[in-house]
Amino acid sequence: IICVCNLYEGMKSVFDAAFRKPYSCVERYFVTCVNQPEFKAVIGSFELCKAPIKLQKQAKKEQPKKEKKKKEQPAKAAAPPKEKKPKNPLDELPPSKMMMDAWKRLYSCAPANDFRNVACKRFWEGGAVPKSVNNEQFAGYDPEGFSLWFCDYKYNEENTVNFMVMNKV
Repeated sequence: IICVCNLYEGMKSVFDAAFRKPYSCVERYFVTCVNQPEFKAVIGSFELCKAPIKLQKQAKKEQPKKEKKKKEQPAKAAAPPKEKKPKNPLDELPPSKMMMDAWKRLYSCAPANDFRNVACKRFWEGGAVPKSVNNEQFAGYDPEGFSLWFCDYKYNEENTVNFMVMNKV
């Protein structure tokens, strides 16, 4: 019913025989449904489109252009100079060879049964990212570009299931 209702206006006024030709099964299904007594009681008789309606472009009405009155603007009195944004000190650091996105993919896609050998070992040494479509390589930890921190969680006894702690890295 929903498909027929969605196709109704198109079949009625836009989809001509040439358009419907590759979709003969859809047309047959539509015609079968439309000819059911329940459909006819609601929409009446139906005829497929013979020629699609043409889009008529409306002629633009030319409006006379009004001359804009020039308003005299008072001279701006000593506008305050724009303040320069302070430079971020991190912008001066050299670029790191460690790509965070590659590390996230390596960490997330590492198999649970061999997580320590895959994710932890490759974090330090680098290596291929598992399940990578384009054979992505992770360069390994870069101590010049990143630092490591050790955290104690307040409720550490709750961190027993992988899905609960995966995003806490």
